Amino acid sequence: MDLHTGVTVGKELVYALNPEGKHVYIDDVENGLNCNCTCPACGGQLIARNGGEKIKHHFAHYNKAECDFIRQTNIHCLAEEIFLTKKELFLPSDNMISGNLVSIFDQSSYKLPITGVVLENRVSDFIPDIIVTSGDLTIFVEIFVTHIVNEEKKKKIAAVGNCIAIEIDLSDKVHDNLTKEELAKLLDEPQRIRWIYNPKTEELHKNFELYKKHYKLPEYETVVRNCPQHYFGVTCDNCVCCVGRAKNEIQCNYEFVYSDKSNSIPYPIFTFTQEKPELKKPMPPNAIEYIRHQYGLR
Repeated sequence: MDLHTGVTVGKELVYALNPEGKHVYIDDVENGLNCNCTCPACGGQLIARNGGEKIKHHFAHYNKAECDFIRQTNIHCLAEEIFLTKKELFLPSDNMISGNLVSIFDQSSYKLPITGVVLENRVSDFIPDIIVTSGDLTIFVEIFVTHIVNEEKKKKIAAVGNCIAIEIDLSDKVHDNLTKEELAKLLDEPQRIRWIYNPKTEELHKNFELYKKHYKLPEYETVVRNCPQHYFGVTCDNCVCCVGRAKNEIQCNYEFVYSDKSNSIPYPIFTFTQEKPELKKPMPPNAIEYIRHQYGLR
């Protein structure tokens, strides 16, 4: 893909596929049907309208209505083009809110120098949007505009081995007109970037889900019956063991964290959410210290 300046993506299709299956920009092809291009989204035949100055140059579908994925296609293709000149790639930390706690799988966020970029290249039986290399490390980058990476593709990525993968969420910009400069800034916003696959933390995630205990609550009850934490005057709403809850269910990891095997099985560490749980009754100091020690709370 060639590099372009002054590009703005909006409702007119400005990227297409050439006969070799590569993305091409509207000003890089012949006018009319001689462009010999197809729509990246629907596969329909396109006509290039790039011969005049009165209207913005764009592709149009030939002998059919315009498809519904023009804006998505434009954002996706322009994002890939931007990556060809990027010097660094931001990798996020891996934390998530879990009930009363933040579960910390990986505290570090950092930028990697980019040494190589390949677009839409088949790997095994799938095609990543972008393949970035940083030294001997391979990073698959997926651009989320309308279709998030599903579990099937996650498994395919994990099966490749010796790689990591992230997804950049641009779904809230699908109806916006964006310049190339604006989109480049969006691609660097940390809150848009999430992990798809990170072997460093994969075992922590699996264990975190595996050792959660699910308790169904009887109607009108809000705490798990006979829980040892109640001895200290702690309810599920303010307990450090509560890692999730729904209307009639509590997700609790008390049994695992207080078991002997918790010291030998990889498991995330925790810190309180921004709004620290308030205890309805004061806990004995030794109980607080014990819980902090078990969870690595700061």
